[in-house]
Amino acid sequence: MRIAFFYALFFCSISFSTTSMAGIDEARNAFFKQQFNDANILLVEELAKNPDNQEAHFYRAIARLLTALEQPQGAASGISGSLSSLLNQFGFNIDNRSINNLSLTGPDVLPTNSPTGLTVQQYIEQSLITEINASLNENLQNISPTFTLTITTSELTSFGMSNSIPLELDYADVQVLKFVLGALNANLQAIVSYDLNFDIDNIDSNDNFNSGTDLFSPNPSLLTIRQGKAFYLEQARNSIDTSIDAYLYAASLINLETDSQDNDFITINGNDAANEASFRATLSGIQNSLRTQAKVRLDDEEIILNLNKFFDATFNIRNNLPDDVLTGNELASNELPDQTLNGIFPNGIDNSTPATGAFPAIATVVEPEVEAKVQETEGSVYSVTLTDVKVAANNTKTPDEVVVLTETESSTTIQRDDGSSVKIEPKTISVFNPTVGNTSTVTLIRGEIVTNISCSKSQNYLVKTKLAKISVLSNACGSTQRANTSVQFTSNYSQDGLDGTLTISVTSGSVVVTDKNNQVTTVKAGEQKTIKDRVPRTSWVLPIDGGRIYGGKRNMLSWTAYPGAVSYLLEYNLPSPLFSEDNPSSYEFKNQTFEITNFSLFDDLVLFNIDLGKGLNGRVVEARIYALNSEGKIIGESVSSDRTTVIWKD
Repeated sequence: MRIAFFYALFFCSISFSTTSMAGIDEARNAFFKQQFNDANILLVEELAKNPDNQEAHFYRAIARLLTALEQPQGAASGISGSLSSLLNQFGFNIDNRSINNLSLTGPDVLPTNSPTGLTVQQYIEQSLITEINASLNENLQNISPTFTLTITTSELTSFGMSNSIPLELDYADVQVLKFVLGALNANLQAIVSYDLNFDIDNIDSNDNFNSGTDLFSPNPSLLTIRQGKAFYLEQARNSIDTSIDAYLYAASLINLETDSQDNDFITINGNDAANEASFRATLSGIQNSLRTQAKVRLDDEEIILNLNKFFDATFNIRNNLPDDVLTGNELASNELPDQTLNGIFPNGIDNSTPATGAFPAIATVVEPEVEAKVQETEGSVYSVTLTDVKVAANNTKTPDEVVVLTETESSTTIQRDDGSSVKIEPKTISVFNPTVGNTSTVTLIRGEIVTNISCSKSQNYLVKTKLAKISVLSNACGSTQRANTSVQFTSNYSQDGLDGTLTISVTSGSVVVTDKNNQVTTVKAGEQKTIKDRVPRTSWVLPIDGGRIYGGKRNMLSWTAYPGAVSYLLEYNLPSPLFSEDNPSSYEFKNQTFEITNFSLFDDLVLFNIDLGKGLNGRVVEARIYALNSEGKIIGESVSSDRTTVIWKD
């Protein structure tokens, strides 16, 4: 894996050039000549002309950081001082500024006028953190999953890398870069949150240094949270969270690739695979510990960790140091006053146990097992659960969380656990949702549902189709309100191309119908209502709205096929906020989309299986599907599917 390449870029100083060029080619040429200041200027100009140029965004995300490290005080980037000038004040000189041959020389003893710890923190705040945030939010955020970039062999050589063929960067590499920047940002944010203001050169030149009298006594707030800076701890927590999300996403994308990996910039194979699995397991544990106590795997051992106790601003580093460090008295205790460090290590800092269980799986696509034959008996159905595909012959009662796909020549009736029944027509697709709270939900994709609900039940009943929702309220079960009264109705949904038709017929009681425009109609006994409308979108089958997806297991994603679609785009809202709009014509979170090309079709149902790694237990996730044409673009008049909202369960 070449993650080290990204690290090398961010910890090196830069050479200047005075050439004046324009365009992405010139900017790229300057970048690989390590003339980063010139490259940065050209990239700013290019993005002003072409704000959607993803290659420019990629190079700008890196160049702006390298320029920020070298820019003089008062430069246009808004930074205060430069890393080079900061090093000079400590007596260090940069002898060679080339990334692949950086060298520094420095004094044996720091100058007496060296910067203080506060000066270093101010540089980190005003320069590095600001520019890293800009790289992430202004540049990398604007790169889409279709991004690809080829680096030539000569360009690789300029950075001290040798390769016989050009290397290709793609969206997975962008995610790795986001991981590196996010991790770096988290460390810097944690550093500036604590008081580190002490006289550095005084400590360095003191041959009789005593930690009590020379460091902690003259600096009573040292290693306590800086006044007004506690917010950096929450920012650090969020930086770790989002950076780990980016890495796990990158690992999934790399594993999903089916073409040759010989020219990929980052690969996971051979000996790397085992090491990467261990690394991923550690990251997942750390992510879980950000807000609660969790197990963290470290190679063959596990520790219990609760980083929430660090990031909630209640942890005081100074108060958790041994007495001999705080006082400088060698006879004082060298034991930590709290072996749990305020609960960060609930079982003690030295307490670890042998690791158990397998590493969390990288997300992988698995071909659906729909080739199984249904037995030649009337009423046989395919019963598709959330994690498997299996045959269920003569099923008259199904679990709540199930999809029924029939291949029979005649209809059959399925009895639900809640007492309702569903009439399944030949070759139809229906989805049954589990009971959630006091609401029992049935999502009907197509076919007819026959409903008989007793008024003695306290729950509401809801049927959802592409065109409307049908509700039965327990206090509207008929005029007599007797326990033996009921609501009886049928709802039949059919679709011809993009034209959908929903017919509701009520035998007894009444139902409330709410269409997509939020127009509400009450349909009473003996009445029928028909709704017709265009439905330029797919419809979710799995995961069920209000249901779960499972980390560490195989999950089936499924939706209705869209006429003319060559592939599909999945948009999800993790870790961003909930979607702000229903059925948009374009995605809302560009960097949280994933194109799906390897899928199977069963009749007009798209089936896509994926194994998900653990680490997001309890997260609420929304997702929606877009239909794409042969150019990978969203089909003209189409809009997204309805959102499906699920809970991630490890």
